[in-house]
Amino acid sequence: MRICYLVNSCHEHAVRWVCHFRDAGHEIHVITAEPVSLPGVHVHIIRTGVSPDKHSSGNYPRSWLLATALPQVLYLVRKKIRPHILHSQLATSFGFIGSLTGWHPHILSVLGSDVLLLHKRSPVFTWIARYALRRADLVLATGRFLAEETKKVIPGLNVTVTPFGIDLAKFSPAACPDKTGETAPLVGCVKNLRRLSGIDYLLKAVPLVLDKCPKTKFLIVGSPHGAGEKEIERELKESVRLSGLEDHIRFQPAVPHSEMPRLLGSLRVLALPSLSEAFGVVALEAQAMEVPVVSFAVGGLNETVGHRRSGFLVEKGSWEDLGDRITELLLDDKLHARMSREGRAFVEERYNWVENAKIMENLYSVMARS
Repeated sequence: MRICYLVNSCHEHAVRWVCHFRDAGHEIHVITAEPVSLPGVHVHIIRTGVSPDKHSSGNYPRSWLLATALPQVLYLVRKKIRPHILHSQLATSFGFIGSLTGWHPHILSVLGSDVLLLHKRSPVFTWIARYALRRADLVLATGRFLAEETKKVIPGLNVTVTPFGIDLAKFSPAACPDKTGETAPLVGCVKNLRRLSGIDYLLKAVPLVLDKCPKTKFLIVGSPHGAGEKEIERELKESVRLSGLEDHIRFQPAVPHSEMPRLLGSLRVLALPSLSEAFGVVALEAQAMEVPVVSFAVGGLNETVGHRRSGFLVEKGSWEDLGDRITELLLDDKLHARMSREGRAFVEERYNWVENAKIMENLYSVMARS
């Protein structure tokens, strides 16, 4: 089967599927706006005149994207590649372009920002999303929450849930026994430095945790993309400095996905104070590593965190509850041990990559025959 992926930039969500179907022996093409190394894959880099940080944030004029990218994509899809499956991502970006090619079958994956943030954007974005969703032969979402939010854009739309599973061989405590030599309990937050990541709520909770667990250290892992997010990074670091917590809170740039198992395995607790979340892959990765999660009860995190089984879901914005539940996991070894075991079992039951990949394989087979 010849499969073509049309994506803004080849992030982990796309790379996993690309590599899976490449390894299964299919002919894989990737059309993307950013250079990427994918051995055994035909990579087609298109020129858009948009900087990589704007591609990642989605902050660029769609008219400019259409004028530059659409002619190149049309040629590649209709004349050069002629795939059995065209699979695009993001309804308000390359998913829209995929629909404009008129190629069938066309599968469109919504990722979150293209659906959840429409109310904050101009009506043009809503029109673009609706156009793309209506003309796709199949619309995919990683979880029930995102599927339901997508249906709000077009009531009655058929959306298929394809969970983004975890590689349980890679994300395994047995595969990463070295805990980095950290002696103090470590609470981590792995999120890009954006307003919606809610990291300022975690900073408010830190003194509450330190009051009962004074040796605790906090690690915030993430990077800003655009100029606005760099300002957020400066604000967060200045807040830490002014509060005198520099000895307890450390910032670290985002790490390659290959390093995530060891990073997560070094944590006692993963804190996710997100104010909006489409799915929550890092929560699943942490639970697979037997690390309990404390998060706000928002969006997809209600699905990917096993409340009172493998972690805690607390009311959105309640930094006091966030701090209390983190403290509880730091102090109660029996609770922590139980939630660690249950977290691994939770992911094995629902989000095993091998089982989730079979869902996509079956969908591709059906669509290629249609």
